[in-house]
Amino acid sequence: MLAASVIVSGNNYGKFKLLCQALGLSLISESTFLRFQKHCAAPVVEEVWRDMNNVVKEVFKAYEDIFLCGDGRSDKPGHVSARYCVCTLMEHFTSAVIDFEV
Repeated sequence: MLAASVIVSGNNYGKFKLLCQALGLSLISESTFLRFQKHCAAPVVEEVWRDMNNVVKEVFKAYEDIFLCGDGRSDKPGHVSARYCVCTLMEHFTSAVIDFEV
């Protein structure tokens, strides 16, 4: 549950480890955390995303007009090199995320 809460909160192992050290709390190892993320959390998140995305796309099929906005972001702010780019496609009026790609 600890690893899942870190992942769902949007934090990462490193940040949470610093918090635990400051509070004097015990923590699972990074390798255990990463194994859980890869084999348990990520597949569930991907499945839920796919299911919800299919629902969103079905809803928008009924619309006569939709207004799509796109945005691309490379790495995190302050990074010198751009290794990854995340492109997001949203419907303007509902702010529904239609799709995204890394």
